[in-house]
Amino acid sequence: MGKFLQDIDEISYCQVAPGMFRLLSPLEYQISETEKIIVPSGYETDGYSKPQVTKALVDGSFGDDIRPAIVHDFLCQYHEFKNEYDCNIVKVSFKRANDIFYQAMTDIKMPLWKRIIYRIAVSFNPKKW
Repeated sequence: MGKFLQDIDEISYCQVAPGMFRLLSPLEYQISETEKIIVPSGYETDGYSKPQVTKALVDGSFGDDIRPAIVHDFLCQYHEFKNEYDCNIVKVSFKRANDIFYQAMTDIKMPLWKRIIYRIAVSFNPKKW
């Protein structure tokens, strides 16, 4: 299992446009004992662009699920990350990005029903890849 190296209240960001924000500090997620991703300070994202069906089923506000969403957005934008343990560039497929997203949601103890809805939503979101 992985873990975030910051609690939700340690994530600082500012709004840069309606629906968009910029990280003011890096977000670190340890995927496994041998892989760690750092989403850099300055990264801009919408946090999560939930399809209408998903918005109808879950709360649309930022919550603890924002950390997995930021990591997922970063992986979907760049299709790779620099592994902070060995400095190698790791290429990421759409499936692996979604798997990491699901793992990160599990790691923060998001309820199973919500993880399943999010996983299905990102799996069928062509804008993400």
